Amino acid sequence: MIILLDLNYTLVGNSRETFIGFQPDIEREQYRLPLIGLLQQHHVALVTHRGKEHEAATLQGLRDKAHWCPAEWHFNDRGWTAPRWKEFVLVERIWKVHGQVAQILAIESNLKTAEMYERHGLMVLKVVRDGSGNRADVAELAHQKTPPKKEAGLFIK
Repeated sequence: MIILLDLNYTLVGNSRETFIGFQPDIEREQYRLPLIGLLQQHHVALVTHRGKEHEAATLQGLRDKAHWCPAEWHFNDRGWTAPRWKEFVLVERIWKVHGQVAQILAIESNLKTAEMYERHGLMVLKVVRDGSGNRADVAELAHQKTPPKKEAGLFIK
């Protein structure tokens, strides 16, 4: 299985505190280690709206803090919106390399991007805001025994 993993608010557990304007404070980012533990057995493609100029520092942060790095990564080098960028990556990179028949799960916090993935027939695990306005914590994924349905959402404090 190929996992398309969102970075901000999905893998980064404290994005709300470390994302000031459009500039991430990468040194202060905290990664969701239980999620990384779940993903280590899969081919993970980090697909992020974060600009290419932050690629080296972000990947180094993952190596240093989480002792992990995805199999492939795609940082936004075009300045496009998240849904447009991630659709381009899916169609022009992921499918061209892995084939359109590959089993793919997208873990995504941007609801418009999640909808785009669904239109393309992908399984999507939506990381959504709870009633307090905070992004959901995906750490509970570690306790799931079965894969998510085609559409699933997480509402975790």
